[in-house]
Amino acid sequence: MISEPPAPGRQPGEVPPIEAGAASAPDPARRAEVAAVLDDVRQWAQRTPPVLGIALVGSWARGTPTTRSDVDLVLVLAAPGHLAHATDWLSDVLPHRAPRVVRTARWGPLRERRVRLAGGLDVEFGLVPPSWAATTPVDAGTARVVREGLVVLHDPAGLFERLVAAVAGADRTSRPP
Repeated sequence: MISEPPAPGRQPGEVPPIEAGAASAPDPARRAEVAAVLDDVRQWAQRTPPVLGIALVGSWARGTPTTRSDVDLVLVLAAPGHLAHATDWLSDVLPHRAPRVVRTARWGPLRERRVRLAGGLDVEFGLVPPSWAATTPVDAGTARVVREGLVVLHDPAGLFERLVAAVAGADRTSRPP
């Protein structure tokens, strides 16, 4: 599922509705908490110039979250190293939510900071350099993330817009006639 223009009545960056019939869909309180977290992240990004783009990925981006789903974010940063080694920025991103780091890991170019909020929601920040969103060529792992669901939350430089278009174009040209 590649990010597409929002459906009528939805704003760019708005989380898709949860698929009907999901057996363990999050309750309205959890959905509201996720929406508030995404708003906090957007506001922080708008006042933080090293943030080149932010996208929601994973089950929340696909509209298939469960009660146990975390919030997966990809942050394209001019220099991801600083945020990967510091923790003070997390309270700036999620004020009044008491984020506590529960895991730090590295997956290729992605540096993960997973935090647990006071209400039990986990938020994973995947910190990546601009090269992660390169379009010539698109990395296979990056293309998989895009195909599996991506909602652009902040993209002042158009990095995600170009990435989504490149993956969609590659998919069209690789299909047999």
